[in-house]
Amino acid sequence: PKIIREIALRLFIIITAAFFYFGYIDFDAFSWGYSIINIIAAFLIVFYLSRLGQLHFSKIRFTEPTVGKEISKYGFYMFLGAIGSLLVNNIDALMIAASPNGDANNGIYLTAVLLTSMIELPGRSLGQISAPIVSTHMKEGNMAEVSKLYKDTSITQLSVGCLLFALLWSNIDNVFAIMPKGDQFEAGKICVLFIGISQLFNMTTSINGAILGLSKYYKFGFYVMLGMGVVSFFVNYTLIPIYGITGAAIARAINIFLYQFIIFFILYLKTKLSPFSNKTILPILIMGIALIASYFMPHIINEYVDLIVRTAVVLIIFVGLSLWFNVSPYFKQILNKALVFLKLKNE
Repeated sequence: PKIIREIALRLFIIITAAFFYFGYIDFDAFSWGYSIINIIAAFLIVFYLSRLGQLHFSKIRFTEPTVGKEISKYGFYMFLGAIGSLLVNNIDALMIAASPNGDANNGIYLTAVLLTSMIELPGRSLGQISAPIVSTHMKEGNMAEVSKLYKDTSITQLSVGCLLFALLWSNIDNVFAIMPKGDQFEAGKICVLFIGISQLFNMTTSINGAILGLSKYYKFGFYVMLGMGVVSFFVNYTLIPIYGITGAAIARAINIFLYQFIIFFILYLKTKLSPFSNKTILPILIMGIALIASYFMPHIINEYVDLIVRTAVVLIIFVGLSLWFNVSPYFKQILNKALVFLKLKNE
């Protein structure tokens, strides 16, 4: 399901948008394509659950009426929060589309968003894995374990995010050079920078959303998202007419920083939990060293060779220094599994 939602769905939507941008299909065909892609994705997830034997339809009965009431209230707030998140995450694209030359600019902007989404994708997976563990610890009142998981997840997500951002930004010119009609999409280069940096802060705050949503303070998540919807509208409304798609990227970055900081502040205020540790700065410094090394490298004429060489240099520097300073034990485990998968190391 994760691959369907996060990779396949986005990929096919981008392809459909590209067909519309280059004039192969009209807007009606794009709308139909967008709807059909989402419907197919939903059916594939249902089919997957059915094959696993996890698709059940039965009437839910509660031994106590108050339990059902609390679950319904919780579900109601979570549903509203999800709707709010959907609107906040798409309001920039909607406002770009309504601006002059909106369709073309939207294609460029959404491509930049797609490129930066690779940075947060591992974090989303890690967050989904961590959520049931957080739920168990919070049910038992074991806040010490929640705090440990919060910090461990944060440093691991930040390490992975910094590595992916370093690989992306060091090769951003090569990416646009290889991409069909990349000279047009290169207008979104600065968008990649702003959104990518904000995603690193998103990774640093790690599972704060899951912790808040599983605590008795879950209602705050909805109220914060409601406020962010208002902020997002006015920030995009102000910046897009002035700076175009770069303004939309700045607005998205502001929204991510502001939302995650508020959630962090609420959690710290109510529970004294924090994702930061004395090692939090290390992945950022290592990323900076890798990017500086890439910046001073001479550019190789062939973009494919240049991409391979820069990727190798960034990987060697980042992985080497991360292991040297033992930034995160979990990050070290991820690297070991990757080496085993690539047949570069025995199990």
